[in-house]
Amino acid sequence: MSVSNEAHDRYVPSEDFAAQANATSALYGQADADREAFWAEQASRLAWDTKWDQ
Repeated sequence: MSVSNEAHDRYVPSEDFAAQANATSALYGQADADREAFWAEQASRLAWDTKWDQ
């Protein structure tokens, strides 16, 4: 289903498809609450030859 938006169109997934998503609304909430901490946690899940920094 397509929903028209002045800036752009967006496509809403079916409920069945959304139920299988890896990212939940809780994950989006964590990212919104503290963007830096969220991405630091995501980066820590990867193997780095040299630890990342900003």
